[in-house]
Amino acid sequence: MLLAQAEEEDLCDDWVALHREVLENAWRVANRNFENKCQSRKLLYDKKARGKTLDVGQRVLVRNLH
Repeated sequence: MLLAQAEEEDLCDDWVALHREVLENAWRVANRNFENKCQSRKLLYDKKARGKTLDVGQRVLVRNLH
């Protein structure tokens, strides 16, 4: 009886360790893909984004910082 419980606990521990490793690997892959996608989106945005020039005397909205 005790041997069966010990084997079952070992199986559970092995499963948990394997599952944790698989999840950590999946997280690393997802994080790497996310970072790559962020960089590519930033490059696309930076290509298309254009700054606005302000003329002297032009009215602008100023945010109240207080």
